Amino acid sequence: MVAVEPVAASVGVWQAVLGARREELNALLARARAAGASPEALREALVEVGPAVEDLAARVPRSALDALAPALVAVVCELVQSSLWTERSPQRWAVLTVMASLPVALTRSPQACLDVLVTGAARLSGSTDLDAWGRRLAAADAVITTNDELRLAATVAAWRSGLVRSRGAALRSAAALPDAALAAVLDLPDAAGEPSARQTLAANAADPFSWPQLPATGLVASYGGHRGLGGPWTSVPRVLGAHRADTPTWVVRTDESDWVLIADAHGHTVLRAQDSALTAVVEGPEVSPDAVVPVMTWADEVTGAHRAQGAGGTDGTDGTRAAASGGAVPGGAVLVSRRTSYRVHLVRVP
Repeated sequence: MVAVEPVAASVGVWQAVLGARREELNALLARARAAGASPEALREALVEVGPAVEDLAARVPRSALDALAPALVAVVCELVQSSLWTERSPQRWAVLTVMASLPVALTRSPQACLDVLVTGAARLSGSTDLDAWGRRLAAADAVITTNDELRLAATVAAWRSGLVRSRGAALRSAAALPDAALAAVLDLPDAAGEPSARQTLAANAADPFSWPQLPATGLVASYGGHRGLGGPWTSVPRVLGAHRADTPTWVVRTDESDWVLIADAHGHTVLRAQDSALTAVVEGPEVSPDAVVPVMTWADEVTGAHRAQGAGGTDGTDGTRAAASGGAVPGGAVLVSRRTSYRVHLVRVP
């Protein structure tokens, strides 16, 4: 049976915290065992948490660690009994890697902070750069003053780190964040002459591929690829058209079926058309290869080229509607397919 035992004064901070609240924490462990959690797995998980708590101890008062202990042990117990405390678990990663970098949020509200970390990591895994997400949250921690701001910052950081389908929610969340928190979580270049965070977001609300250091013309990104090399399909794709959508959304045909590609300045996702829940009509007309080839100097034949189509407005950071008339997204964003390429290419043309 795993249980928190009395500890001597010379042991580590985590063991001392556990010992000081052992009756309360033993009750949590007993409930986890009753729910099927292995005593050995619980013990190993609590030991694993130790270094993160020791790291946190250098940044927060002991009273904050005492307040953290029940919430942290409860999270560990829930993950262990749900078989989610594993080597590849994003929730475990968030606790062991990111938790200690949020001392302000943890001191303010341990439960709210752990909820944001654990649920956020689980939702974002596989579609986001989790390391970047955690780093951006940590950068904003010192200037975030409420739990609501932490949740908003987590949404913005997720979009900034590659969760393209959260763009609309991220722009709305960004509008509610204070300037200092917004600048930190967006991780923008800090140099004279660079646009402010608000200016950068306003430009992106109008043109989803507008962001500092992205090219104004030419190749912006390539997507897809052969499945044998980690891509989603096994035959050469062809761009068919673009849906009207707040975040640029194209239809690509390959493997005898249609696929949907959603992309913006920070990331992309590729879905089978039947899994995308899109019902809008694909828009045209096709962009002439003559507009694309001079920019890219390709010798290969262009088989499809379509501009992104706005949906009639993405919420701007000031609460207004950007690109309210719909139609082609500003900035000349064109998705291009080629006769011999398993990838499709996002190109900005004049």
